[in-house]
Amino acid sequence: MSVPHVASVFYKGAYKCGASVLTSTSALTAAHCDYRKTGDAASTLKVRAGMQSTSSMINVQERATTTIRKHPSYSAASMKNDIMILKWSNQLTLNNYVKPVNLPSLRITRSSSSTASSFTTCAYGYDSNNRDTKELTCFTGSTKSHSTCNSSTGWNGLVYSPYQFCIEGNSKSAGACFHDGGAPAINNNVIYGIYSFPDLQFNGSTYPRSAKCNESGKPGVFTQEKGS
Repeated sequence: MSVPHVASVFYKGAYKCGASVLTSTSALTAAHCDYRKTGDAASTLKVRAGMQSTSSMINVQERATTTIRKHPSYSAASMKNDIMILKWSNQLTLNNYVKPVNLPSLRITRSSSSTASSFTTCAYGYDSNNRDTKELTCFTGSTKSHSTCNSSTGWNGLVYSPYQFCIEGNSKSAGACFHDGGAPAINNNVIYGIYSFPDLQFNGSTYPRSAKCNESGKPGVFTQEKGS
């Protein structure tokens, strides 16, 4: 499977998150994917593009990060504004395996019925059995209304409107899961969101605490990509 806009984030050689190729020298991911510890240089985060499996370097281009730009209002406590750009100096070679993602001209909001309601997300994280797939895997899901997603039987007020939205998998295609953080929500080759939670965090815990993947009534929550 080749999805040329999909990239990945590695910390000290270990796969941590999904991402999207933004330009030949930058990638878009979630801010919580910054796994660095105190004293770690930016270069301890590496981006791989063109990757089909976390255990293979065939067609892969790897770049060490030189600049990390998180949203200035990102909150690790609430996952608000969970978005980050990673930059490097040595340009990627764009080819059939590595291509930039397309940005939207308009952001989606929970009240916007004219925008997409179905999205595809591709990454390398856990499957529906909570096992690390290591392979590039895609699922297609549908948006859930903010009121349903944020209800007492859902995320109970944790979804930050209007800058987050929810995408639910189905019986044939489980939704986003752990280690899918930063993975893009795509419709018609355009990125509309970045997977935020539930996901593993740099300290080994989950956000929200004790959360599980694909729990009933608790679909994956994505940060809106506001576009250009």
